[in-house]
Amino acid sequence: MIRALRSVMGALRAARPSADEARATAAVVAEIARRDPDAAFADATFPAHLAHWWPVHARVTALDWTALDLFFGTFRPPDSAQPMALLGRRLLRPLITSGHGWVHVGDANAARRSLDLVEAGVALLYRLPEGGRDHEDDPLARHRRLVFDGPAPAIGALLPATRQHVGLPEVGDERRAGAGQGGEPRRVAIVSPPARPKGVLVKATALIHDLAQAAESDGGNSWLWTGPSQLTRFALGRLPADHRAVAVRLIDSEHHRDLESALRFQVNGVSVPHRFEAFGQTAGRCHVVVPSTAADALVLGVAYRHLAEVEHRTIGLCVEAIEIGDAP
Repeated sequence: MIRALRSVMGALRAARPSADEARATAAVVAEIARRDPDAAFADATFPAHLAHWWPVHARVTALDWTALDLFFGTFRPPDSAQPMALLGRRLLRPLITSGHGWVHVGDANAARRSLDLVEAGVALLYRLPEGGRDHEDDPLARHRRLVFDGPAPAIGALLPATRQHVGLPEVGDERRAGAGQGGEPRRVAIVSPPARPKGVLVKATALIHDLAQAAESDGGNSWLWTGPSQLTRFALGRLPADHRAVAVRLIDSEHHRDLESALRFQVNGVSVPHRFEAFGQTAGRCHVVVPSTAADALVLGVAYRHLAEVEHRTIGLCVEAIEIGDAP
């Protein structure tokens, strides 16, 4: 399994999928969750992930063992105070033991390099080649497969041989058509394809960031304190071409000051202009338009020059959520 984890990301970064993949993967995740309430998901295409667009909470799993130590290894997945470089091999363990785990790996090349995960009991989701099917001599064709009939691009699945999937078509053993070598994959109809998303709200507990602390919550509310560094980075993954507007929501805090002038923003390390929408003196929303030339692995940097010492820790901004929506 570790061999598969180490090899996934190289193939993922080589591919540049269409903007429609966010809608297509969201449709598939919604359909699986509708048929199997116990289904659990991970998006292994980090840092070019799409999980923020999925209709269920999914932990974004980092599998790049080379670049992680250099940069993304300092980022923390949702609800974790440990960096990805330390968590790495343990992130998929809950999916393997649950018997209902699904991992989105990107394209067919990534799926070929991830077959050890299938052997470990995890189902893979991947973007099918143009034409919507695997070649008969492809190693993928030797596994139990499904194809989801929904929004383009077509999404396929590889199923573990020893696992049944509640509510999905019975694939059977290798003697049945569609079950193994040379057979056609079974097809799954998407019952209710989602409409084009107007945007997505990524709450504090779902943000992927390079802070040393995890988000805090109280009932249905959650927030994330920046600090002690003046600069905080958020890994937002892949944005569809028509969703390039990003807004950072800041909760009202007595420790905030000069929000109108004390904030600066970066997209993948390059300074970008922003517009501040004030909600009183100590809260507001910061609007940033992501350049269309930005890479798939989008990292939003938020710099705030006023830090405060509170209860033996250094804090900056109190972030409630990040909104991603239509570009103006």
